[in-house]
Amino acid sequence: AGDKLNTFITTYGIPEELTTDGAKEETLGTWNAVRKKYLIHQTITEPHTPSQNKTEIEIKALKSHYRRLMHSQAVPEPLWDFGLKHTARIRAHVARGSLNGRRPLELFTGHTPDISEIAEFAFYDWVKYYDP
Repeated sequence: AGDKLNTFITTYGIPEELTTDGAKEETLGTWNAVRKKYLIHQTITEPHTPSQNKTEIEIKALKSHYRRLMHSQAVPEPLWDFGLKHTARIRAHVARGSLNGRRPLELFTGHTPDISEIAEFAFYDWVKYYDP
């Protein structure tokens, strides 16, 4: 986890604060060394209270959105990982009232994301291939 935190920081910048659930890989070792190196404040939630961590709430919303997508498009279960990744991309590009009408990706990168690819193509569509 510490290596991923370091990669995140070198790619996107230093976050102001981290909120974690107290897992050892997010409090000790490389993670803690990287966090201290960049002087990042870390908040640890109380055990068994996922509602304290906004990421846990977003993961729950992501899974719900994903289930609706898979059901409405009759996507085969073996494609669950592709569907979840696609749903996460959609959620990162959609404006939210809680973010004052901005998109999570926009707040994260500082740039307005291009939604044309997401708007034009569905995740799972049948394709007819004609071979004369």
